[in-house]
Amino acid sequence: VGEMGAAVLDRAAATAQREAGNTQFKAGRYAEAESSYADALRLLSALRSSAVCSDEASDSVALAALNEEESKCRLNRCACLLRLQGYGAARAEAEAVISLSAGSNAKAYFRLGQALERLHEPRFAAAALTQSIRLDPKAREPREALESARSRLKAHPRLELVLDDLRLVEERAVRALVQADLSRARQQMELMLKDARAQAASL
Repeated sequence: VGEMGAAVLDRAAATAQREAGNTQFKAGRYAEAESSYADALRLLSALRSSAVCSDEASDSVALAALNEEESKCRLNRCACLLRLQGYGAARAEAEAVISLSAGSNAKAYFRLGQALERLHEPRFAAAALTQSIRLDPKAREPREALESARSRLKAHPRLELVLDDLRLVEERAVRALVQADLSRARQQMELMLKDARAQAASL
């Protein structure tokens, strides 16, 4: 098989993996679907970095097709990761699609908003959801998610401050683990978490 034939096979294999992931996702087998999408992305990554792909780099149609296939895989993997509570990885996938699409993919902003909401960053989530609505005003899900994020902020005006405090606690705990001995670090972390929980409970 020549280089062009290998590229066609790789692209077909990536599409087959994505379609397998779609079937698994619909069946509620999210971990398996995530793995299928990750396999498809590895094939697409190899294709992108191959000599064949480099030759095609000047071909805007070929590059656009590759970007579209990668975006589909990343968005689908992002949906799996949200179901599996892998919110940080879901955020990274959504941001990758936004980069690939030069900020024009409404679904990527919607998925980013969902991930940010789960990562307790409600204002950034609201901004991402707002951008999704701007790009696709007819979509219902981003509007519902934005309304939910705004309601949460309105109901708990101090929520973002408490969440910022919790993030600060986490950063200090990590620094303490790196810089101090383990027993002292554990004591500091327990004290900081106790204070943060007390603040959260007072809301």
